[in-house]
Amino acid sequence: MRAVKLAKVAAQAERLRVQALVRRQVRRGVIGVAGTIFAINPATAATLKSVAGGDGAIISFPIVLGLTSPYTVIFSGQTAVHAMKYDKTANMFTSLWSTTISGPSAPIGVTGGSKVYVGSADGKIHELDAVTGVDGKQRTANTGQPGIVGDPSLDLVLSRVYISTNDQRAYAFAFPF
Repeated sequence: MRAVKLAKVAAQAERLRVQALVRRQVRRGVIGVAGTIFAINPATAATLKSVAGGDGAIISFPIVLGLTSPYTVIFSGQTAVHAMKYDKTANMFTSLWSTTISGPSAPIGVTGGSKVYVGSADGKIHELDAVTGVDGKQRTANTGQPGIVGDPSLDLVLSRVYISTNDQRAYAFAFPF
């Protein structure tokens, strides 16, 4: 019963996370399509700047941290999690860091937070430093087999990161790790 309830909570949190990410990206004017990150004018939808993401197609949505420019844009490619700075005034992207993660999921983080969380094909949820990209700590989803961890969701009230795995289980871990 508890596992079913946790799975429902995780699914609802994921829906809310995606909705919030789309709204925030459009307001801040940064989106990812295929292997490219675009800065767009939210009022006109005109492309202001684009840059190649790094290692293939971008996984899900990039996250945009910061309330004002320059923004930190964090996204997953095929083999790594990347961070770029987008300066709206200079209309310029600058690479900040890239951290290799086996089959990374979409990242999640919070403006003002110092950590970013990403699932992986190694059965773990990774806690990356938002400034340096250092993969400081991980938590293993004990699937009993090599598992793939999907996109994480954050519960800021309970300080929990929720994940699901390819074996249909949902997990919750207290954060920061």
